[in-house]
Amino acid sequence: MGAHTGPIRVYGSPKVRFLAPLLRPSASLCLQLAAVCALLGYGVLVNFHFRAAIALVAVVAGVWMTGWMARSTARHVLLADRFRWEQVDRACEAIVRHLPRASTLSRAEVRSAVQTARWDLACLMRDQARLMDLERATLRSAVGLAEDDPLRSELDVRRALVAERLHAIQAEVDRRLGRLTRLALNSTAIATEVAKRRRSRAAAERARRTLARVDTGIAEAAVSATRTDPAADFTERAEAILAAYRELSGERPSGPTPAPHPRGAGDAGA
Repeated sequence: MGAHTGPIRVYGSPKVRFLAPLLRPSASLCLQLAAVCALLGYGVLVNFHFRAAIALVAVVAGVWMTGWMARSTARHVLLADRFRWEQVDRACEAIVRHLPRASTLSRAEVRSAVQTARWDLACLMRDQARLMDLERATLRSAVGLAEDDPLRSELDVRRALVAERLHAIQAEVDRRLGRLTRLALNSTAIATEVAKRRRSRAAAERARRTLARVDTGIAEAAVSATRTDPAADFTERAEAILAAYRELSGERPSGPTPAPHPRGAGDAGA
């Protein structure tokens, strides 16, 4: 719960467009990790290669300066409701990721529209927080005043005006957040279905290619099985020549020695 409480600083689009990725929360975490790694690397390299250590520190310092420039040139507001804003961020990220896949809109067009809606919603939430503070201030300021004091009456009138405006802004924030959440859910569902159909088509295409390859292999194997052996005639003639050579040279054919005739064995015994 502690990770979702406390204020959060929300940035708009920077004046330099290519610095926009450095304003994301993940970029801040990466910069912190890079600084820690640079300090550790400097401690290791300074004893072995001083120039490499200085170069490492210079690179990290340059990245940090770029991040500082992005934050200093971008509009920003400080919001107290971190949990609510994280819902906005998740919805915006889902829309930018999935809506281009689920529609004909380009990613640049979607990102630009989402950034505009995100910044305007952040300003509304800032105004909402200010009005809540003003409402509490009118209640605190009325403490100690008499019931018939004109200042108390003026504070009551102001508090009623603030409450009316606050109710309108809260309704508008809920409406916009609900619209973003529904769009994120719908685009995610459609993009998931599109990806599922794409994977299904790819699997069917692989199956068709496999079937075609198998059919070709079966056909080639059938042709090979019915084809005559081109070396059969040559082998028979070679065996006949070798047999004739053995007869002429008096050599016994190779292979197992035939068993002696039974009659010859009887004569030897006699």
